[in-house]
Amino acid sequence: MKKSLMNPLVLVLACGMAGPVLAATDPAELDKAVASLAAYEDGKDFAGLRAIEALLRSEPKGSPALRDLEGRLASLISGEATREGKSEACKFLCVIGGEASLPALEKVLLDETLSEVACLALSHYPPAADKALREALPRAKGRAALAIAGVMGDRRDPGAVGALAALAKGGDASGADAAAMALGKIGTPDAAAALAELRASQEPPRLPTLMGSLRCAGQLAASGKTSEADALCEQLGKAAYAAHVRRGAFLMRCRLTGGKPAALILALLKSGPEDLKGAALAEVAKIQDRAELDTVLAAMPGMPSGEQALLVAALARMKADWVRPTVLQAAKSQDGGLRLAAIAALARVGDEGCVPALVGALAKAEDARERNAAVLALRDVPGNGSGKAILAAAEKADAKEKAELIGVLADRGVAEAVPLMQAACQSPEPALRRAALRGFAFLSGTETFPALIDMLLARAGDPSAGDFERAIVILADKIEPPSARTDLLIKTWDARPDATTRAALARVLGALATDPALEKLKQALGEGDAAVRDAAIRALIAWPDARAVPAVEGIARDGAEDKYRVLALRGLTEMLRKDLGRLAKILGEVLAKSPSAPVAKESLAALAQIPHPIAIRTAATKLADPALKDDAVVAILTAAERCKPEGLPSVKAQLEAASKVAEESLRPRFQGLLDKIR
Repeated sequence: MKKSLMNPLVLVLACGMAGPVLAATDPAELDKAVASLAAYEDGKDFAGLRAIEALLRSEPKGSPALRDLEGRLASLISGEATREGKSEACKFLCVIGGEASLPALEKVLLDETLSEVACLALSHYPPAADKALREALPRAKGRAALAIAGVMGDRRDPGAVGALAALAKGGDASGADAAAMALGKIGTPDAAAALAELRASQEPPRLPTLMGSLRCAGQLAASGKTSEADALCEQLGKAAYAAHVRRGAFLMRCRLTGGKPAALILALLKSGPEDLKGAALAEVAKIQDRAELDTVLAAMPGMPSGEQALLVAALARMKADWVRPTVLQAAKSQDGGLRLAAIAALARVGDEGCVPALVGALAKAEDARERNAAVLALRDVPGNGSGKAILAAAEKADAKEKAELIGVLADRGVAEAVPLMQAACQSPEPALRRAALRGFAFLSGTETFPALIDMLLARAGDPSAGDFERAIVILADKIEPPSARTDLLIKTWDARPDATTRAALARVLGALATDPALEKLKQALGEGDAAVRDAAIRALIAWPDARAVPAVEGIARDGAEDKYRVLALRGLTEMLRKDLGRLAKILGEVLAKSPSAPVAKESLAALAQIPHPIAIRTAATKLADPALKDDAVVAILTAAERCKPEGLPSVKAQLEAASKVAEESLRPRFQGLLDKIR
């Protein structure tokens, strides 16, 4: 209630609407403004509202002018005025009201159309308003009763407990709910007793009653009545109550222990409900007392493995020195779930002394999940010496574990591992070789670039060459300026004319995408060896930007083999995404040369992606070709549906022609486009 009414009020007072500034000493002007307010209806004359708002902004709190205005607004509320006018007057009194206007607000408390806004005003009134609210509640009905109960709770009036208890027993569910929430906000021992009676009278207790009781416990605790709050929370732990209520009550009891919740936690774990045990174990992470924690840890061996796993997850958020031995021991458990939780926890609370256990867990992992957990823990385990400990383990590991550990060393940035990685680059084991090449490329300096190229040359033509090519691309990215990244590769190209070497170098040059690389690949299009031409063509087609467009365009127009022309058209579609006009022009020129069916179909498919009339007109040139008619129809339809409506009239003839030869199932879509034109 309060929020929904307060927002308009804040807007009224803070928006600074332009309007006449009311002269505080001019009673006639004030009379005029109040009279305008009395006749106010939503969305109509704002003059009175604006004038009063201006006065509120200009006058200090408690000034004679505002006291005078308070009296006039009270008279308006008590007298003849529109409902909207009285409502706005109540909002103003929320800011300036006091005991002088209290009688006027009392009169509208029972009016269901005004009770909520009157209660909003009274929420800021001095203590004298409490008596008025208590007297009004027994006579209020419906929304008025709910509003009064709500403001009683907001004001935390201890004297309202009796009236609220009576409302709660009145038989109306909404009234009982409002009373329960208000009693919870008041939070006195009497309010707690009233809520206990209410819980006993409801079977089962309604959720607002339980939530009000939980809030009451919080208020009791805040006022120093910890024993009463604990007793109330204990009552709220009944199995029949909603889980979130019981959880909230238990957590509050933990906070009431003064930082010593171990006994409470262990008692719940021993005989409490299953659905609260996770919350109880999570609460362990908040313990700040070493002795309390030790009490919990001493009980850990007797817990079921599932609970031990939850406890370990909580320990991961605590001081590492306190919990590390326990977590390390759990990492050696025979239970998979507990072991997995402990391995994950060591990523936060472990140190270099835990590395052997994590390496052992990696070697003995029973499934991919545990293996991944061990790798992640090794990657993140704290400690300045952890990297060296992992390196020592990697040097002794077999190929499978060495590959994983080299990956960890690369992720941790352990530069001392570069020699190990360089040696492993020659491994016949693919996984180890790839991990070593990746790590070597990431961690080594540019001075190792020639050595890496030599490794590639030694493997050129081998299925493993791709691993070395990718590593070269990673390492070359460190060379500055970027234009120099391919200098050594081009020198190697010139010095090594064999096709196998040049094909491998062509792939790397394409990935590095420098201007010298582009020129070298364009020259390679004239190479006599098919493998070199193939690698050069594919590198150009995959070029990451438009610098290669002229070369790729030449392949698309004049390539000797259809497979390369088709690939070139696909490459152009990617390169010219931001220059669709140029792409459409190239595609039109390719189609105009009556290419083979695969090239023509690829050209039409590319035209379909261009939402422009020129693409539609170009595709329409193939409607008369029986072998390409269907592809042309689809291209025209797809492009037209993506085209802006204002572009369709210029291609009406092409749409009509395509509709005539289209399959029956496509004609309704053409008709829809033609209808837009008409």
